Amino acid sequence: MSEYKSSDHSGDWVKRKFFRQKMLREHAADVWDSAWAAIQDSCNSFQSYYGKGQSIEGQFRCDLKQELENGHRIRLLLTIQKPTPEMGSITPVGKRILIAFDKSVPEIAVVVDDAVPLKFPIKADETHAFIEWQGREIGSDEFSQTALENILFSDLASH
Repeated sequence: MSEYKSSDHSGDWVKRKFFRQKMLREHAADVWDSAWAAIQDSCNSFQSYYGKGQSIEGQFRCDLKQELENGHRIRLLLTIQKPTPEMGSITPVGKRILIAFDKSVPEIAVVVDDAVPLKFPIKADETHAFIEWQGREIGSDEFSQTALENILFSDLASH
């Protein structure tokens, strides 16, 4: 069986479908690997700039722990300590985040605590596999930002 060439514009939809399915089967895990690396980089940056007990605007202290499970899941634990209006006490806010790759679908699901998962399908055309969000292709860094930005910063922005 020959490989699909981007210059091959034959009207054969069956051939195009075959190569999309083949690309997805063979490269969905590569897309996950790239997404996982972007998540890890973002978490490391967050921990470096906002974590390790550093004070943010003199009010918040954050800690973000990450753990890779079985190569298909990343578990994050975000702890934010913020002062409360009552007597200036510090109340910790914790979030458990699970990011999981399901190769049978394929998709990446992001779950915060027990909320409904945010799902990012992995799709393919005849030449490459990619993450899709709201009907368009996104790269790994944009995936990481879309998946994590509100989770990591919503409690910080609320005060």
